[in-house]
Amino acid sequence: MALLPLVLIISGETLISYMTRLARCRAGMSLRAFLMFIGLRPTDLIAPDPPTLDRIAALSGVDRDMLTDTAIIPDIAGLRSYRGEPFASAFQLDRMVSFCPCCLIEDRASHDADGHRIGRQIWEFAPIRTCPRHNIPLIRRLAEHDFELIDLLDDGVYTDTELGTLADKAIARIPSPLQVHIQNRFEGLDGEERQGVHRVDQVAACATLLGACLQHGAGVRMADLTQDQLDAAGACGFDTLSYGETGLRDVFDRILAQIYKQQREMPPATAYGSLFRHVDQDQDLYAPLRPILREHILDNMSIAAGTVVFGTPVHTRRNHSVRSLARQEGVSSRRLSQVLMHQGFLIPEELGKPHQQQVFDAAAGEVVADQLKNAIPMNALAEYLHCDATTAAALVSHGHVSRIGGRNEAGVQRPSTLDLVEIGSIDRFMNTLAGVATLPHTVIAHPLDMMKAAYRFHWPVDRILRMVLSGALKRIARRPDRSGFRSILIDEQELRHAFEAPAMASCFSKAEAARLLGVDRGTVDKLFRTATQNGAPVIRRVTPLTGKNKNVWHLEATGFMRFREEHLTLAQAARDKAIEPRDLALGLSAAGITPVVRAARFEFSLYPRAAF
Repeated sequence: MALLPLVLIISGETLISYMTRLARCRAGMSLRAFLMFIGLRPTDLIAPDPPTLDRIAALSGVDRDMLTDTAIIPDIAGLRSYRGEPFASAFQLDRMVSFCPCCLIEDRASHDADGHRIGRQIWEFAPIRTCPRHNIPLIRRLAEHDFELIDLLDDGVYTDTELGTLADKAIARIPSPLQVHIQNRFEGLDGEERQGVHRVDQVAACATLLGACLQHGAGVRMADLTQDQLDAAGACGFDTLSYGETGLRDVFDRILAQIYKQQREMPPATAYGSLFRHVDQDQDLYAPLRPILREHILDNMSIAAGTVVFGTPVHTRRNHSVRSLARQEGVSSRRLSQVLMHQGFLIPEELGKPHQQQVFDAAAGEVVADQLKNAIPMNALAEYLHCDATTAAALVSHGHVSRIGGRNEAGVQRPSTLDLVEIGSIDRFMNTLAGVATLPHTVIAHPLDMMKAAYRFHWPVDRILRMVLSGALKRIARRPDRSGFRSILIDEQELRHAFEAPAMASCFSKAEAARLLGVDRGTVDKLFRTATQNGAPVIRRVTPLTGKNKNVWHLEATGFMRFREEHLTLAQAARDKAIEPRDLALGLSAAGITPVVRAARFEFSLYPRAAF
């Protein structure tokens, strides 16, 4: 049987507030006494079950749907809900005193409230920290006893004068975007679409945690923050959530960057601090962050296969750090760091993270470590190849064997400061040489190894090697009782024919050649030392046995005339085009055209006629 006349419930009013008014207006009793009279407990009003709502509806005469609309009720899976929005029980502050002093003062003059203080349901939710009507912070603190909130609404705890003092001291502020979002969700208004797919308590918890980590560092203790700090953190984090996964990854990057001043590698729990700890400990509340943070950890940290991250084992390692790769492969971390830096896996520390905290692709890093394990120092190359140090340096500088660092996309050896040579490239080089050495060494009457040939013919060993590999020299043998570079033999007579024409052949002296080319003798000297692409000299030399200039190198006439027909000096080309030699040289350089012979005087430099 309903108590008459009816006392209507005010939209958004708590059941405790409504029952307090009902007890005063219709029974003349305090709420605690009234509840004992009707057989209910105060805790029954916090999240009333259906039988409790039915009983209150029958007692008050208020439509049950109106009670359901304004009450927080139990939901599925141990959740609670308010106006159709589910949330975990911790989202409702049922052990906190929370109110706006201005609202309670105005209730005295309100006709709807009949002069009674009204408790607003919205005050009971954790992220609601500002009164949406008066734009002042809510008074919020832990209740001193179980009935303090009841006493507050029953005109106790604070007098009206004390409420006025609290209101005067309040500093105005507007509700945070997070609070507005929560209010809109409860009012049934269109919220942010992205956040709307998650529960209100999840949105609030994630936003507050993210904001706190950004504003106070990854090691922040959430329990130590004041209500004002939590409100500011929620506003900061909610803005991040509005950008979806992109915004979250940006925040995770910024949180991770806070550890860069630490010169050591850290596990995820340390690197991400409170963010990792809260997401790991509460799988439900921080579910929106969980999968994205897990991917960020795997993308940015060295996590071994089999490691459990947020309850799920890692199936495949994505990244290595210098430390993890050095330990796995058994190599020096210092040397490995140098190699990775050289190959672009690590960036300079002054541009980003310390090397100990940088990660790189695991598979690619393991290839580099394998190269490092199968490499020798530069100063050991000569011994490995059984050649002299000059030859070893030439082989490296001309790219016949590769330093650690590899080649770029165009196949060009990268500039290197590392003193390590890949054993694999050395073995491939020697196999290539062995492949062209098809003759038995016994069939060559005058065999020479390439180092002796370079000394005897005053010709760099790398050019002789090019002649061998290009096929310009065909009589190549291998001596089985020798190893390495010295085992490859060439025919001295064949090599001599490539360098020298017979002594009686028609030839030009250096002075004659200089006059015919229009250059100085120094340029002709350089012409003697100029090689073709296959390593052979551009013009064979002749050494007359008689005459005034006997035993002095001359230029074979046939080869010289052919060279003269195909080349001309920069000065001659400039005269033909009626421009300055310097301007022509700049134009050729811009087009990527270089001289065949670079003279001391640039106008004497010789270019192919086809270049003009």
